[in-house]
Amino acid sequence: MKHIVFIIGSLRKDSFNRQLAIVAESLLKDRFVISYLDFENIPYFNQDLESSIVNSQQSTDNSQCSKSAPEPKSSFHRSEDGELEAGSMAFRQQPTANGFCLKEIRQQILDCDGIWVFTPEYNRSYPGLLKNLFDWLSRPMDISNPTNATAVQGKKITVSGAGGNNKTASCREKLNELLRFIKMDVMTESQTGIALGKEAWTNGEFKLTDEQLSELKTQAERFEEFLE
Repeated sequence: MKHIVFIIGSLRKDSFNRQLAIVAESLLKDRFVISYLDFENIPYFNQDLESSIVNSQQSTDNSQCSKSAPEPKSSFHRSEDGELEAGSMAFRQQPTANGFCLKEIRQQILDCDGIWVFTPEYNRSYPGLLKNLFDWLSRPMDISNPTNATAVQGKKITVSGAGGNNKTASCREKLNELLRFIKMDVMTESQTGIALGKEAWTNGEFKLTDEQLSELKTQAERFEEFLE
């Protein structure tokens, strides 16, 4: 069963884009393993910090990086032969001395078949936390060789967003440009943009209209084909 990583471009617990992702998960979970990337503790990218993190994490194996982390909460289980079966999981990286485990974040990306980003639009662009995440992920895994492969190179990805009247169009356009620049395989067609109604901004919740749900279903179907 293929694995899709969901990335939420907002740290707010019940953000509109997390709500959108949950609906998308319901459309895919019978056919895919869905996990959510936890990058709340990721620091601003800094080459000095990168060298320190890489050197410290190369001196230990990956199990040491996360051995005391709690088990991921999930609605899936492993079969007797160890294969992941349908459902979703939320990975929680055990913080290192530097606040996050770069190896685990990279490994989750390397192990997945595709990525789906759900993002708000801030000032006609994408949030800084997404830029910072992709700055980290676009770095060569061997920092001694700038031409070495990255964790995201060639990885299939699509984008959706919930926001104001612009339906996150400017945000998604700029994010698509960034993702192509870092050599990701971007599905730009059939991306879903949601204009939130007044009630959503008042009570913090929204329900997709039939038309919006149809758009999201189409994107899910196209992305499934894109991953084949």
